[in-house]
Amino acid sequence: MLACFPPGTLLYYLFGLLRTGQSRPQATLVSRNSLPVADSRELAIGTMYPAPVSFCSRLATIESVAASCVEPREGKERVEAIPITILKAELPSPAAPNLVTAKENEMPGETDLDRRLIQIDGEDAKPFLQNLVTNNVEKLANGLVYSALLTPQGKFLADFFMVPFGRTLLLDVHEKLADRTLNRLSLYKMRANVQFEILSEQVCRGIVNPPPGAFADPRHPSLGWRVYGTAECGTDQADWNAIRVAHCIPESCTELIPDSTYILEAGFDRLNGVDFTKGCYVGQEVTARMRHKTKLRKGLATVEINGSARTGDPIWANGREVGKIFTISGKLAIAFLRFDRLGDLELSAGDARVSLLPMPVSVEN
Repeated sequence: MLACFPPGTLLYYLFGLLRTGQSRPQATLVSRNSLPVADSRELAIGTMYPAPVSFCSRLATIESVAASCVEPREGKERVEAIPITILKAELPSPAAPNLVTAKENEMPGETDLDRRLIQIDGEDAKPFLQNLVTNNVEKLANGLVYSALLTPQGKFLADFFMVPFGRTLLLDVHEKLADRTLNRLSLYKMRANVQFEILSEQVCRGIVNPPPGAFADPRHPSLGWRVYGTAECGTDQADWNAIRVAHCIPESCTELIPDSTYILEAGFDRLNGVDFTKGCYVGQEVTARMRHKTKLRKGLATVEINGSARTGDPIWANGREVGKIFTISGKLAIAFLRFDRLGDLELSAGDARVSLLPMPVSVEN
């Protein structure tokens, strides 16, 4: 794998005007669709969202599991990361196409408080990630790219959105996995010309009325849009758990457990989170073998619950444990199941009867 990483040859260009006492340089954003530039720091960054999507009105009971999902497992060897310097910064005020002011457009949606932004800069940023992550970095030309970082054994480490940001790119990652992701990237850095910077800007998301500069969520149309670098978000809140459960969309540190989950068992292939034609990446060999199996023996699925059951309850079939309940929304839930043990047996969890629902279909973006 070391031969895959191109050596770094140029110095990192961050604050070229500091010596003259001026403000720091502006980042350049590149987009297929250009809009008039507004001279303001309250800017939204990205490509135009294609169209509004429908809103799912199911109620959800928000439950959480695996709160300490980033802790090392007992008996597992801990990998020491190479120290890196992490800079705290704010997104610069870009002077580039496809930008709008938040003041001129009332922002719908809400702040996604569980996210952090990591900027990756340097001449080798894209080829560096291309050799590591599950999806194709070249797809950034079309908008957001959903992807993941795996262990060499093919197990999940972190998932994130890759966001095009001029000659650099951003990783939109769950806050509980941000430090873990940075440490792992630093292990692979070697001589590659890449630099990492944590940004303080917020992430906004919404379902309807996407603002100019919003990106479509690549996982599923029902998840709406995301926008980066806005001054403020609206206050309208969607029932995100209901949407996730209805379409069996896993969440970091809830259904997606570091060092445990295999991404194909979590449905990354139907969520546009993996590219099977891009070539090698860390964990690719195991993922490819699982894909060519005739049928997965276990994985996530949406189930119907008739009765009383709670998050974390085991699922039983004929006195044998065959799964576990994760996120619950009304009478539906995301569950992890051993498909090879189900057969035609009746399923139960807690005081409830559990029924397996048909698997959602893939949605191409």
